[in-house]
Amino acid sequence: MNRVAGPSSCVTVLDNWHLAKARAEASAVTTVPNAVFISSRQWFCHGATCPPVIDDTLLTADGLHLTLPASLALSDVLGRQVDWAINAIGSNKY
Repeated sequence: MNRVAGPSSCVTVLDNWHLAKARAEASAVTTVPNAVFISSRQWFCHGATCPPVIDDTLLTADGLHLTLPASLALSDVLGRQVDWAINAIGSNKY
């Protein structure tokens, strides 16, 4: 019995609820002094399509929490974004 058709069968498509939630989160941050919203969608999705594997790295095992290899692969990207946010807050250019 074949239970899995392949990675393409696990692709997630962002629906209106998820897109609205992301917009609401980004908007909410604008009400907080010295806060910056860092969107991670581009790390996981291309447009509204989010594959389960990128560059041979399984992103999540449960559809929500990052795997250790995915976390390690994204650590530098996240670090650069945090550095950008800290600098943006310090210069008020956000």
